Amino acid sequence: MSGLRATWLAVLLGLLVSACTGGKPTGTPLATLRRVTVTPVAVSGTPVPLGDDAAILGVARTASAAILTIDYRDLNGWQARLYALCSDEGRRFWNTNIQRGLLADVVTYQKVTTQVAIQRAVITQIITNAQGQRVAFVAVSGTVTFHDKRGDHQEPFAHTQALVQLDGQSWQLALLTQ
Repeated sequence: MSGLRATWLAVLLGLLVSACTGGKPTGTPLATLRRVTVTPVAVSGTPVPLGDDAAILGVARTASAAILTIDYRDLNGWQARLYALCSDEGRRFWNTNIQRGLLADVVTYQKVTTQVAIQRAVITQIITNAQGQRVAFVAVSGTVTFHDKRGDHQEPFAHTQALVQLDGQSWQLALLTQ
């Protein structure tokens, strides 16, 4: 019986590898692999619906642009644009970080963003939190171009956002991690 199980396991693993690589040899570069969508399962064993990936990714991209597009001459405008995308938890998160001096270098060096280029946004996980809200974790990366007293700069960025779905439809920024 164990030989039969091993054979079935080998067949299933072969099918999985074939599905993930499009039937190509396993030496295929990761960039060419197809995206496989996995449905997270709640602790109860009930499937958690993935929702609208496009809406989640759209909010994540918009939030990244809002976070990174800053002008030292209009910090109140930056804060208003960012806070419009945030949940209450998100606004508390930014208030805490601003109070800790998040914007000190922006003012000191007179930073002005000229471009934010988002090259990648990927949903890494969707869970249901203790309050019954759906939370999507999205990894976002790209480059930000800015000017300050020291000259023109282009730097890569990468962060993970936690977006919370409050009303069962719209997604809002709750947290940002590096």
